[in-house]
Amino acid sequence: MSVDNLALEVKACALSIIIPVYNADNYLGRTLDSILAQSFQDYEIILIDDCSTDGSGHIMESYRTDRIECLYSEKNTGGPSAPRNRGVTKAKGKYILFFDSDDVMLPGKLDAIFDALESNPDIGLVCTNFQSINEAGNLLNDNYLREYTRFRTKFIQVDDGAFRLNKRDAYAELLNANFVGTSSVAIPRKVFVELGGFNTTLTNSEDYHLWLRISDKYDFVFLDNPYHQYRIHQDSISFRGGESAKNRIRVLSSHLERDLLSGEMKSVRRRLAENHFSAGLFEYGRGEVLLARGHFHCALKYGRDWKSLKHYITSFFPKSIVIKIHDLVK
Repeated sequence: MSVDNLALEVKACALSIIIPVYNADNYLGRTLDSILAQSFQDYEIILIDDCSTDGSGHIMESYRTDRIECLYSEKNTGGPSAPRNRGVTKAKGKYILFFDSDDVMLPGKLDAIFDALESNPDIGLVCTNFQSINEAGNLLNDNYLREYTRFRTKFIQVDDGAFRLNKRDAYAELLNANFVGTSSVAIPRKVFVELGGFNTTLTNSEDYHLWLRISDKYDFVFLDNPYHQYRIHQDSISFRGGESAKNRIRVLSSHLERDLLSGEMKSVRRRLAENHFSAGLFEYGRGEVLLARGHFHCALKYGRDWKSLKHYITSFFPKSIVIKIHDLVK
């Protein structure tokens, strides 16, 4: 998980915005325009193309300037963690911001992020609320974290709209639910270097893994105003529910052996049950019945719910019979 060549040299700007790119030619221009429109201007942008097969590279080059650097991977790395790590090795900013190539930055974000970081020099992470949009850019949710109420009970207000979470509360709340959107995050560069960056063995959930590691050592600051729009792709929902579940299982399982409070352990077991069930459905849909059965068994071990038991039992029957049973009980 080490990040090569992360020297802590004298910084040339306040913020380095790291953007991994893969087949984003439909959205990348809008993303970059939303950053360039920010009133805060002491930043650089580092774009890292992970072997796109569309026109992303051409769009990147059309935006290249003295403060917009374009990097290219020699081969596809299978996820955003390695490109992000590589981007940080080139970064000159005091603070590192992560942003996805299809998201849209809302006005005032960079000012708010920079002020929060400068006002709280001992923290490990700043994150913000955000909105969601569809592929066409239509607004789906104007306050994505509105329903995330539990972590708000631990807030300590430090400024208008800015709230501090001490590291133990941040850790416990992350185990309960991931309230940190990747495009909302800024991290002091020294913290990223200290922790060794993103885990490149994870093809997704590497961001969640890093947030948990940061909460081991540092408090968070949360800004409750939405400062970006997260683009949801409908065709990727099944992938997120399947392969992503497997990576979350890896991340969460590593916390079972820790000295957790009872509520924290309950959160880990609940989320493991949920993700094993999702992974089971994913494998069953691919025809991998034995793998699916193993996940349903683990879901039962951690959650013991009727839904997991039903799927575990039906995994012993031929799929044709299972389909007939489902048709009968409709």
